Amino acid sequence: MKGSLWRRASLVKLTHALNARLLTGSINGRNLKILDVGCGTGCISLELSRMGHDVLGLDRNERMTEIATRTKKTSDSGSGKLQYEMADFDKWFGTTGAYDAVIFSRVLHDLPDPENALLKAQRILKSRGRILCLEYAYNMMDRKTAAWLYQIRKPLELQDWYSSPHLPDDPGKGVDLIMREAVTGRKQHINTFEEMIRPLKRLFHQETFSWHPYHFWDVLSDMRIPNPMIEERLATMVKKLEEFLLGTGEIQPALFLYNLPLQGNERAASPRDRVKMQTRTVRLATLPIQGFLVYLFCANIFAQTRVVNLPLSYGAIDAQGFGIQITLLTLQLLVILVMSVIIKRLGPTGPATKPD
Repeated sequence: MKGSLWRRASLVKLTHALNARLLTGSINGRNLKILDVGCGTGCISLELSRMGHDVLGLDRNERMTEIATRTKKTSDSGSGKLQYEMADFDKWFGTTGAYDAVIFSRVLHDLPDPENALLKAQRILKSRGRILCLEYAYNMMDRKTAAWLYQIRKPLELQDWYSSPHLPDDPGKGVDLIMREAVTGRKQHINTFEEMIRPLKRLFHQETFSWHPYHFWDVLSDMRIPNPMIEERLATMVKKLEEFLLGTGEIQPALFLYNLPLQGNERAASPRDRVKMQTRTVRLATLPIQGFLVYLFCANIFAQTRVVNLPLSYGAIDAQGFGIQITLLTLQLLVILVMSVIIKRLGPTGPATKPD
């Protein structure tokens, strides 16, 4: 696997597995319905399924979905339902209000219109749903960061341990080349940090935002050290060094995690949501009426049996009016029963409606 981190388990542990833990650790709840946009080989979808969630992984790359499906067949996918579909998210149409969480893992920067993609995610999320974005902000690269990468890459290259294009011996030219590779020399447009963060902030309520090391991924992808133990130790050191430099503000970050619940900025309520709210309102409004009717019924029973005379009771009456009194009490009881049946038929989820 030339240029791939999957060639060694130790490199996967430092990269893909770490990102999977970042995302799965941000998912709270049980038996959730989750959409994984740009699922790739499906490692995150698989882990979420093992946690008991129902997951649909989308990817427009046929080879990626084939690998993900094959991995699913040969691995324990847990108790959750796991499906993969080859589809372009921009053209894919999902059911409104169907998902508890939508995940973008290093894919939003590649989509042609991030705002439309996020609007679609907002539409297909439930009213209390959550969006998770783990995204690559390539344009955050600056010269100090490029200079640090030059100091890592050039010695590896001199040892013939690096497969990337040759860096000039002149550090200034080497830094310029790294800057061009990362920012100015791209052949196709990739969304900038600003192009992603603006719609995220506008459409969703921010809960957590954090930066994470990512530059070391490129180093590890092209690093080729014959001794696996030395390669693992050096890979770990480069990752820890980036974490340290990010913590001190010496270099710019490139990978951010945005954890966004829809609370406080919810999508427009669907017809079913409106029925639920109306039903709850009716139930709350009729509770005092039901309580009052129950009180009258009990008060009059007590009065007729001469146990006690409560306020608003009819009091004791002679035999001539007893039939009328029984009729009135029966009607009160019937009203209570009918109201209870009506509310029960409406139920907490509203009347039967055609699915969205």
